[in-house]
Formats: sequence, structure tokens, C-alpha cells
Amino acid sequence: MGVYSLNLKTRSIAKVITPMTGEEQIRAMARDAENHLWIAEDDLSYWDEKTQKLDRNLSTNYNATTRYMLTQDILRHGDDMIVGVRTNGLWVFKYQPENPEHYFKGERTAFEELNDKNISVLYEDNAGNIWIGTYDNGLYKCNLEKQKIHHYNKDNGLVHNSICAILEERTSKDIWVSAINGLSQIKPDGTIVNFTRGNGFPLNEVSHKSLVQASNGHIYIGGNNGLAELDPARLSHKQVTAPLVQISLVESLNSKNAPGHIEINNFNNDNKIDLPYDNSSIRIKYSALDFISPKGYKYAYQLKGMDKEWHYIENNEVIYSNLPAGKYVFSIKACNNEGIWSTVETTIIISVHPAFWATWWAKTIYILFIIIFLMVLARYFYEKKTAKYKQKIEQIEKENIEKNYQMRIELFTNFSHELRTPLTLITGP
Repeated sequence: MGVYSLNLKTRSIAKVITPMTGEEQIRAMARDAENHLWIAEDDLSYWDEKTQKLDRNLSTNYNATTRYMLTQDILRHGDDMIVGVRTNGLWVFKYQPENPEHYFKGERTAFEELNDKNISVLYEDNAGNIWIGTYDNGLYKCNLEKQKIHHYNKDNGLVHNSICAILEERTSKDIWVSAINGLSQIKPDGTIVNFTRGNGFPLNEVSHKSLVQASNGHIYIGGNNGLAELDPARLSHKQVTAPLVQISLVESLNSKNAPGHIEINNFNNDNKIDLPYDNSSIRIKYSALDFISPKGYKYAYQLKGMDKEWHYIENNEVIYSNLPAGKYVFSIKACNNEGIWSTVETTIIISVHPAFWATWWAKTIYILFIIIFLMVLARYFYEKKTAKYKQKIEQIEKENIEKNYQMRIELFTNFSHELRTPLTLITGP
């Protein structure tokens, strides 16, 4: 619909940028060091009020690397302009009055993790930190001068990863972040307090960029079912204790009437459970011990011996299927609506017994059988080799006897021949 100005005294509305057709979708505006207006459309536009010139598609016209940016938000940081882009991260347009055209050539920040993020909203606090909300990856706190960045997301306490708006509370300097399903209060010490339907937050779904603090200090949040009002000064600052978790049920997944079915209620810390090899699929149910505001809790669990890292969920049960034989420690902790995690983990020890053919005594028998088999096999080959050797000796002896016999016969024949010849001569005429 273009850009219009509202005169609060006369309650009149006038169109500011006449070259616009009225079909534009404007997402954000910010004035630069020379009071010119930067406009976030599908691309990035620049309005010079003195010359009444509208320069559109800055990314396409001046810098191919930022071409086709779907601009979501703009803010002025010092004399530079910070631009958040959907699917294309965060860009800095450095103010250079001596080279105006270079002013429109955006550069990426040094934070590579932002390069492909879907940025939804930008905000600068009084300390000069840039807060960057994304559509699906939580919140980032950046200090461009110190080159520092910190990531907040659902896993470390944020109410949701889809960020709608950001605001710094004037008195406490707390950062308030509206997300699609609630509100997060980030305190200066890093503590996060969440407000959702589970603890009284009235909105079903929060609207984009609908977060403002009025002159009386009250914070207003817009949503799809109305407007919520919050007075930070009246929030309870009572001491909040870390939540405890009770493991209420451990049961096997086979039929309740099946042999070997296991169902144990109300575990205490460090309880033990033994599972047979053929019934090692289990369901573990747990809950936070909070009877005032039990909804909105987050849980983190880990099965030590199988899981290498913690898993973060919101439901109050977890299933493990076909656990291999071994010893495991299941640990569970919770995070309450104040953003405080359990200081003590609730644990149970799970032992899955191997099948009888895989037990130590079965393996011992296997080893004994193998040893006996090898001994019998060795004996067999030894006796076979001995018999073969004996047979060979007998054959050699037989051949020697035969040879000796032939030698005697030959000797006797030769002797007879030699003896007969002289006798013939004597008896001759």
C-alpha cells in the first residue's frame, strides 16, 4: 500500500512516497545517517526526500552478491545500516559519504552461522548489541564491534524458535522476546522466564512485530485472538526453586497379559530395573513435581550407555526399543516456566540381561567345548600322523628285507656260476 504519514494533531494521513504504486508489501523502515529512508520490500529501497527520488532494488542494482534479497527488517547501527534477509542472513551497509554508491553495497557480517538463516526481526539494545530473531532457529545476540555472538533457542530455554518481536524493558534492561506461542523474558544474568498458555499467557498465537512498551511501562503483545497487557513491575520476584522430576512408570511394551510383562510405578532415585533379553522394549513416564503450574515444562533425558547427548522434549514419556544387553543409566531433568533447570537429575539403573546362550557361563562352556574339540582334533591328527609314519617305517623295513633277499640271491647265483666254471674245466677231457 506504499508509505504514508500520520499527523496525530490533525489526524490526517498523507502519502509520503508518491512513486509507489500502492501494491508494495512494506515490512520495515529506518532512517540512515543523512535522514534518508530505507524501506524493506521484497528487495531493498531507498527514498531521498530532498530529491524525491526512490531508488528501488538496491541489491540488484548495486551488488550482485546480495541480489534478490527478501528483506525482512532494517535498523540503523551507528552510521551503518543493518539489514536482515530471509534465507540470506545478516548484511551491513557501511556509511561512506565520500563514496555514496559504495554505501549501497552490502557486506556479510563475520558470523558465518547467520549466512543462511531466515531472519524475521532485528533489534538494538542500549548497550549496542544487535538481537536477531529468526523464523525457525531461535534468537541471536551479536556484538559487531567485539565480534561476539550468543545463540538462544528452545533447547536452552527459549519459549519457541520462531521469533516475532524483540523489546528491551526500559527499567530492568530485560530483553522481552515474543515468539509464535508465548513470551520469553531474558534477564541480564542470562536467566530465561517463559510465559505460555500453561502459566496464564492469554494469546493463542502471537503476531509478527506486535510488541511495544507504553509510557506507563506496560508491555503490550498482539495476537490472533486479541491484545495482551503485561506490567513488568508487578511480576512476582519470588524465589523459584529448581524443579524435581518423578519417574512415575516403567513398563515393557509387550502385552500386559504376556509372560514377562513388567510394570513398575513410582520410582525413587537410583532405583534399579532388570529386563530379560526378549523383553527389552520399554516406556518410561515421568512428570515434574509442580502442582501449581505443571504445563509448559521442558524435559531433557539421556540413556547413558547408549545416548551420546541429551535429548530435549516437551512430552512426558520416552520409548526405547530392543535395548541390547548391558547396563544403562536413564537420567531425566526438567525446566520450569521460569527457565530454571533441575539441579539434581532423577535416574534409574536399567540392566538388560543377555540370552542364556550369551551369558558368561554359556560362553565358558563354549570355550571348554572349543578347547576339547581342538584337543581331540589335535589328538586325531597326531595319531594319524604317527600311524602314517609307522606305516612308512614298516614299508621301508619291508623294502630293506626284500632288497637284502635279492642281494643274497644274486650273491648266491654269482657264487654258483663262479664255482661251476672251474669244475667244468677240471672234469673236461
